[in-house]
Amino acid sequence: MAHQIDKTALVMHSAERMFHLVNDVARYPEFLPWCAGAEVHEQNDAEIMASLDISKGGVRHRLTTRNQLLMPETIEMKLVDGPLRNLTGRWHFRAL
Repeated sequence: MAHQIDKTALVMHSAERMFHLVNDVARYPEFLPWCAGAEVHEQNDAEIMASLDISKGGVRHRLTTRNQLLMPETIEMKLVDGPLRNLTGRWHFRAL
């Protein structure tokens, strides 16, 4: 069975700044406590492929995703490798 999570947040930063924050995968371990490591495999203006080492409650997994970048408004994420059968995600940034 597929699960879907939808979240919306109002932040006091520009859409472009939030896009760059989410796209800065290599720095995730600096500010996300559950991220034990990050490795960028490929990156260009249109996409990034990266792995995250996720650690929570003594359990650690590595997820690799390929993210399509539609700057500055959308990041679409698809699972390349990891313990899940399927994982897709989308970040959408817009100014209010």
